[in-house]
Amino acid sequence: TLNAHRSSPMAEAAFSREEVSALRGIFSLYDTDDSGYISTKELEAVLQKIGRSGDDASAIMAGAEEVAKEGKITFDDFLQLLEKGNKDVPGEGPDPKVLE
Repeated sequence: TLNAHRSSPMAEAAFSREEVSALRGIFSLYDTDDSGYISTKELEAVLQKIGRSGDDASAIMAGAEEVAKEGKITFDDFLQLLEKGNKDVPGEGPDPKVLE
């Protein structure tokens, strides 16, 4: 079986090891039942927490609706959605202050 708590190297490629670790920590705050999933509603809160807003957040949420399985987002999905959001805004990424 797949381990929902391990992300694939492909999903992590766009982020440094430190960023992945910090993002995993934030994701875990919203994955309160430790299932390896967050809801699309929780994703909205995570995006706010990491400083993603406006068109970037809207694009990520639209992508989330496409990838969510039964309204659930895995950590891999989360990283891939953030990466897609980054492509539209050069130089944009998670707020480094939040990732500390």
